[in-house]
Amino acid sequence: AKSLSNKELKFLLKHIARMNEHFEDCPNTILPRYYFLFRIDRLGGSKANETWAVMDNVNEVPLDVLERYDLKGSPATRTTNEENAVLPGAVLKDGNVKEVKKGVRRLPQVSPWDSRQLISALEGDLALLEEMRSTNYSVFVLITPPRGGAEDEEEEG
Repeated sequence: AKSLSNKELKFLLKHIARMNEHFEDCPNTILPRYYFLFRIDRLGGSKANETWAVMDNVNEVPLDVLERYDLKGSPATRTTNEENAVLPGAVLKDGNVKEVKKGVRRLPQVSPWDSRQLISALEGDLALLEEMRSTNYSVFVLITPPRGGAEDEEEEG
């Protein structure tokens, strides 16, 4: 669940029908699917009211996750410090990806098929975001062990 500002709520309500079309047309989308919205009305005036969206949780995958990255469309450099980056379940940020370029970190290779699937999904998603005139995005990336690796071959043999 994610809390929504009034601005985010208005944006979502304006575009939800088009987003649903996109989800049907592009099953490999990496955009989050929204299941429902709800509002909590508290006593004490409208400033105490909260609106929430319930959407996909990308952390709920039946795979071992080696690393998690939360990437935002922001010029600010966000980094998870090294002390926290090594903790189990740590979520790394944009600045940690820059460490990859400097050789401090290494990302695994992506197969050509996975690369084409990801690029195709990104192209469709970016076209939708451009159509909606949205420049605010967040991509949550999970790095998992490669499929068909040495462990899988041992189990088969």
